[in-house]
Amino acid sequence: MPKSKKELKPYLESIDYHGDLLSKGSLLLLIFLTTTITLLGTAFAQPNAKNLKPKDDSIVWHTSKDDVIALAKSEGKKILLIAGREACGNTRYMRNTVCEKTSPEIKQLIQTHFIPWYSDVDSNYEYSAYAQGLVRFTLPLICIIDPLESDKYLDRTTATQTPEDFFERLKKYSNSIQLSGDLNNNDVYDLQDLIISLQIFTKTQIPFKPYVSADINENNKIALPESIFVLQKLSLIKE
Repeated sequence: MPKSKKELKPYLESIDYHGDLLSKGSLLLLIFLTTTITLLGTAFAQPNAKNLKPKDDSIVWHTSKDDVIALAKSEGKKILLIAGREACGNTRYMRNTVCEKTSPEIKQLIQTHFIPWYSDVDSNYEYSAYAQGLVRFTLPLICIIDPLESDKYLDRTTATQTPEDFFERLKKYSNSIQLSGDLNNNDVYDLQDLIISLQIFTKTQIPFKPYVSADINENNKIALPESIFVLQKLSLIKE
């Protein structure tokens, strides 16, 4: 479960790093498991009923308000709404260029902390509740929405933003929780999380104290379940 930043324990001298030294057989088993999980994660990922399917590993933009609210509630995420039209260059720039940026890590931030929702203003008027008070505005309309109070927005802008400004904006609504499995506490899932979990599990020396309060089962220990969890998250991000 997500935890408040106030509950983080970056200095964990008293925490047991769970797990004995691996035998050769156990290490081979771990390698087999990680490979299998990665393959299974890709093979059995369930598609969403209503979304804009990407041609490659691009962000999947859902198109149904009811779907994004249900997903955001179930996954404990915020909703990122972009309302615009396909013929609008500003809309395409924000959705297809800025949101896909990997430097800064906008794409992974969205995939980790938000349910992306695209609303075509010419065919779907579900966005209109978030445009109240705007007589005329420049597309796209971009809103951050809390699914628990989905009748209003947390913040709202129109037109484009620079990647740097947009990244900082998204971070404001993504760093209030501690992600389970985010052992380096950088608000995204990355290979370093996997490496840290395996180093702890095998009692390998690591250069800093990990955020053990990011464990997935609230026992303040890092072990094989955390490695498997991070692998699954990385597999989903790359889809």
